Amino acid sequence: MKVAFTILVCFGIILSSCYKKEVVNDADHNLANGKQEQMNVRTINFSGYQWQVRSTGNARQGPGGNYFSSNSLNVFIDANGDLQLNIQKALGKWGCSEVYTTNTTGYGKYIYVTKGNLENYDEKIVPGLFTWDNYSFQTDANSELDLEFSKWGDANKNITTLYSVQPTRGGVYSERNYTPASNIIYDANGYSTHIINWQPDKVIFETHTGDDTTAATLLFRFVFDDTNPPRTAKEGNATSNSVVIPHPQSDTRPHINFWLFDENGDGKGDAPANKQNAALVIHRFQYIPD
Repeated sequence: MKVAFTILVCFGIILSSCYKKEVVNDADHNLANGKQEQMNVRTINFSGYQWQVRSTGNARQGPGGNYFSSNSLNVFIDANGDLQLNIQKALGKWGCSEVYTTNTTGYGKYIYVTKGNLENYDEKIVPGLFTWDNYSFQTDANSELDLEFSKWGDANKNITTLYSVQPTRGGVYSERNYTPASNIIYDANGYSTHIINWQPDKVIFETHTGDDTTAATLLFRFVFDDTNPPRTAKEGNATSNSVVIPHPQSDTRPHINFWLFDENGDGKGDAPANKQNAALVIHRFQYIPD
């Protein structure tokens, strides 16, 4: 769900003609030579894994130039045993949420099961399911593979699923992005399953109805293989090596985040247009290594 800069560096997402460009400032997500910094580190247990809860205190960090809060009202395990990440206003600030596993991962299947409609969020909100490595910018563009669901500021947009293999150079490398042509279908519980199957020669993204990974429930599939051209990532004045399929490296981990889009590019995540708090519910997560 990504050359060290002291405060802020840029990370952008643009989605061809349907999406708006975002340039985000990111001190926490672009550390090629330093580990992800945390303030008031908190961990929670969910789905058989231990997760660190990101906190940026009073500092805005990327994506979106947001405050990320580890408050127990912002990130918690609910009465059903599901993980809940919130965007909510407290003390005059909109706090966003992010978690990532304490253990590192590599090639294999990353399975995220969500609960609730991912396409009904306010147009400023971005749920993200992704992989990330703090140290691998130069060699592997931070080993980043993304599943995101957002209207990117367009209130009329209704298909929000996006699969991305970084680097996309802000969406310029359009072959590295894919958006399906229809909406997600949820089961009676509101579940949908989202998979990143990371292999050395390809990445396979899938979305399924329900808490299910079988062919019978498959809705969308995108295969990005090593026949695609190599691309470079750029952060400030730094340019990565050319990457086709990024490799997992020593600090690669699965992440989940829930954040606010910076539509006007001022380095500050925009408040939800409806001014309402929001929640992202994760029913379960599973990593199946190769």
